[in-house]
Amino acid sequence: MKIFLLFMIFKIMNTVNSFIKYQSLERIPRKNYQKNIYKLFSNLRVASWNVNGIRALYKHDADGNTLYNLQEKYSPDILCLQETKLQDIHIDKAEKDFMKLYGNKLNISHIFWSCSSQRKGYSGTAIILINNNNNQYKKDDFEVIYGIGCNEGDIEGRSITLKHENFNLVNVYVPNAGSGLKRLNYRTQIWDKKLSEYIHSLYEAEPNKRLILTGDMNVAHTHLDYHNPTALSSKKNAGTTPQEQESFENSFINKGILIDTYRSYYPTRQGYSYYCNRKGKEAKERREGWRIDYVLTNDHISFDNNNNNNNNNNNNNIDESRNEMAWIEEDIHMPFSDHTPIGAIISLK
Repeated sequence: MKIFLLFMIFKIMNTVNSFIKYQSLERIPRKNYQKNIYKLFSNLRVASWNVNGIRALYKHDADGNTLYNLQEKYSPDILCLQETKLQDIHIDKAEKDFMKLYGNKLNISHIFWSCSSQRKGYSGTAIILINNNNNQYKKDDFEVIYGIGCNEGDIEGRSITLKHENFNLVNVYVPNAGSGLKRLNYRTQIWDKKLSEYIHSLYEAEPNKRLILTGDMNVAHTHLDYHNPTALSSKKNAGTTPQEQESFENSFINKGILIDTYRSYYPTRQGYSYYCNRKGKEAKERREGWRIDYVLTNDHISFDNNNNNNNNNNNNNIDESRNEMAWIEEDIHMPFSDHTPIGAIISLK
C-alpha cells in the first residue's frame, strides 16, 4: 500500500511540474501557428499546358471532363496555360465560358489573363487558381506582373508572374524560332537573355523564397528530349537547333538557380510533351515527340534526392501507384493542340 501511495505522489508531482513548464512556454497565436504549419508542410502542385487556343479547348472538351480528369489525377493548385489566342476584348466572354464549363468541376478561385495587343488570335497566357483541400489561393494573395521587360514579347502576352509570400511563379510562352529560323536571333539573343535577367532579379530580391518558371519553353534541351537527335535536319528545325539548346542551358540551367524538375527526377526517361499534329496520330504511336514544356524551380533538394530512385525508370507512362514529383500526361493529347499537360510538386519549405 505504501509503495502504491509513493507511486501516486510521484505521478502527481510529475504532472504539476509538466503543467508549470507548459505555462512558461512562449505561446504562439493560433493564426500564426497555422501559418507556420502551412509553411512547414505545404507543397505547391503546378500544372502547365499549351492549349493552342482556349476556345478550341471549350469546343473539344464540351463536357469539361479533360481538365476535370487532370484535376482528379494530379490536383494542381495552379494551372498555367499558354497560347490562349485571346485579346483583351475577348476576356469577359472567355472567362464566362470557362467558368460555365469548369467552374464547379474544378472549384476555380480566379483566372489571370495576359493577351496579345498586336496580333489577333495569337500567343497569350493564363493562370488559373484552383481551390484544393490543402491550398486555397485567392486573387488578393498575389501581386501580379505582366511581362518580363522585353517589349516585343510583352505586347504578345507571353508571361504572367504571381508573387506570393511563399513563392514567385512565372508562366511563360517562349517565342518560337519560326519557319526558316527567322526569329532565332530574337529568341536566343534578346528574349532568353531578358527572361534570364528577370528570373535572376526575382531570385536576388528574395533568395529564400521558392521560385518557379513554367510553360512552353519551345526547346528540346538535350538529346533525351526529342526523338531524332542524330538527324542532321534536327539541327535546322526550330526547337532543336544547337543555338536554342545552348541558350536554354546558359540562360537557365547553368546559372545555378533553377533545375529541370522532370530531368532531375527522371535522368534517363524519354517523356515527350509535344507531338506534331501534322504527322497525325501515328506520331505518338511511333514516339516521334519532343519535350519542350517545363517546370523549372530552385527546389533542388526535393528533386535531387530522388535521382537514385529513378535512374532506371524509363517507362514513359505515369505510375499511378505513387505520387509523381514531376510528370507528363501523355494520355491527354487533344486534336486541337500538339502539346500534352505537364506538372510538378514543389516543396514550399
